[in-house]
This record gives sequence, structure tokens and C-alpha cells, in this order.
Amino acid sequence: MKAVTDWNSIESVSRLATQQEATLGSMNPQLAETLAQLADLYFLAEDYINAESIYWRVLTIRQKALGECHPDTAAALQSLAELYEIQDRYAEAQRFYKWATSVKKSAMLKMHSDRLDATVVKEVEPKLPQISDLQDASCRKCGRKLLDSTVCMYCTQGSFNAAALLKKAQEMLTPNENGGPVNKLSSEDGTEQYKLDEHNIVIGRHPSNQIVFADDKHVSRHHAKLQFIGGDFVLVDNGSANGTYVNGQRIQVPTKLKSGDVILMGSKKLIAGFGK
Repeated sequence: MKAVTDWNSIESVSRLATQQEATLGSMNPQLAETLAQLADLYFLAEDYINAESIYWRVLTIRQKALGECHPDTAAALQSLAELYEIQDRYAEAQRFYKWATSVKKSAMLKMHSDRLDATVVKEVEPKLPQISDLQDASCRKCGRKLLDSTVCMYCTQGSFNAAALLKKAQEMLTPNENGGPVNKLSSEDGTEQYKLDEHNIVIGRHPSNQIVFADDKHVSRHHAKLQFIGGDFVLVDNGSANGTYVNGQRIQVPTKLKSGDVILMGSKKLIAGFGK
């Protein structure tokens, strides 16, 4: 009796993909469809590392098997854009959204090319990037694929280190009587210290976060985030189930932190501070 694939199970879809790769080959469009389903399941499970890896496989297969200007290739690019957006990797998301749009436009032109003058098609059709443009180098700091040979759009600007720039910006500011710029979070007893040395810091139970509270069931997977804006960290609640509180008040809008602020997430109480 032939096994039935449970399309809601990562294990079941992964098994089917392995079987298809063995029988159909590694560049088959049907395999790409199965892998796209598998990547979507990882995405829903918030396993973004596996989702990204598999979405890239889908893109590679579709580009080679179906071509640069195929609607399914555009769909693969769209999936990567959405994955980057949910991780706050906005520069990469914007690049992939634009790329997906270019592919969709090009696919539409090809579909209707019999009704258009060939010269018009050639002039309007966008020049598409190649997958090799995005995979020829990796960032020395975070290891992610570079969008070009010099700039990591996630953590660096050229040869500049984002964490170093952040530290320098904070050092130029000094605490005042109303509190000062925040560059760390501490537990009430001071035994736990969290340095704020990235521009975007996500806090929650999931291990992919920069600050992880894995044992607190009252903290959401991606509970809140800190963003460095205009020389200060701004705290944003990510629609968490139990809310984020600053000085006893549940925050509804992005809230700028100052030294001495008390932050409550689940059972975790953190003190915002400034210092080395």
C-alpha cells in the first residue's frame, strides 16, 4: 500500500522530497513544489534557518528548470522576501520583493509577446539579476550571503561593523538627570547582563532571538524587540500574548527607554541601564 503524504507534517513532506530527488533528480520542478511546501512548514514553525536554506534550493531549481522569467521563479523570490521581512531583515526583503516584481513583469511580457512588437518587448523587459550575484561571497561577521561583493545588508555597511558604530554612538551620549541612553539590560539582582550591541534585538522564548528566555512559558516566542533609533533604544511589543510593561504600564506603542526603566515580560523583570 502506497504511503500517504501528510502535507502538514515536516517529517512526511521531507520524506517525500527525498524520494522524489532519488527518482526524479535534483533539478525537477515537481521536487521544487514539494520543497516549497516543506519550507513553508518550517516558516510556520518559526525555524527560519531551515526555511531559508530550502527556499534557496527551490529558487535554484526553478531558475534552472523553468527559467529566470517564470511565475514559479517569482513565487520563490516572494517567499524569500517574506522570510526576510518577518526577521526584520528589511534591506534584503526589499531587494527580493523588487526582484520578484521584475520577474513577474517579465513573465507577463513573455506570455503576451505574440501581441507586442518585438522591439517593445526588448525595451521594456527588465534586466534580471542572476542567482550567482547573491551567492559568490559571505559576510565575515554573520556568515550570511552577500547581496553584492562588498556590503552585508543585515549587519554591516561595507567594512564598518554595526556593533562598533552603535557603541561609539552611545559613548558620545552621557546620562543626565532624567536618565541616560541605554546600552544594557540587567536582572533585578544584577546576575544577568545583556549587552545591547545590535541595531535590532529580538527578545523571546525562541532560540533564534538575540535575548532568549526559553524557560518562561509566559514569554512569547518573539515577545518584543529593541530598535536603535536616533541614539536611543526603542522597545516594541510584538503582539505578545501577555504584553510588555515599562514601569508598570503595558506599552501599546514603541517606547523609548532610559536608564532605570523597569521592563516586565512574563516573569522576567529587567532594568535598563547605561555603562560599560
